[in-house]
Amino acid sequence: MIIYIHGFSSSANSTKGQILKEYFKDNEKVLTPGLPEEPDKTMQVLEELIYSAKNEKIMLIGSSLGGFYALALHSKFKNLRTVLINPALFPYKQLKPYIGKNINRSNGEEFEWKEEYLCQLKKLNDEINFKNLDSVMLLLAKDDELINYKETLELIGKAKKVILYNDAGHQFLRFNEVLDGIYEFYKK
Repeated sequence: MIIYIHGFSSSANSTKGQILKEYFKDNEKVLTPGLPEEPDKTMQVLEELIYSAKNEKIMLIGSSLGGFYALALHSKFKNLRTVLINPALFPYKQLKPYIGKNINRSNGEEFEWKEEYLCQLKKLNDEINFKNLDSVMLLLAKDDELINYKETLELIGKAKKVILYNDAGHQFLRFNEVLDGIYEFYKK
């Protein structure tokens, strides 16, 4: 089973989630849950999905803030394969400018981002093990306009597999090019 974790201001219908469902439709179950804005509630939803999978093989794929959540879950659960796409490793800092009302880019709905959410993210960040990376695949874009790829490489550049593109942007527009590699990583 593959769980795709969307980023900030996105939804269950995100582009990458739909691409994964289409790519894996004949081989693997792909879940693309819509997640609450509140980090603690998001983690609760994701943990329940993992627990409900029982003995199934699970791979998490997270983009941006979803990459942060995936890394937090990877630190908590053993035997998870995890793919991080331009992960936001310090969202408690990076998402501070968004406190207040926002519009979800994926579905157009308004939502409120609260300061207390930053505290929840900071607490999660403090629990992450940045050293247990032997089952992590890292996808980064040098031209990411939101995340400093060099900082990410410093922290988690020792991941099992690292793919670095010069020109994929924060959205990782070359996602289709790495799908075969993600599937190979999953099968190992």
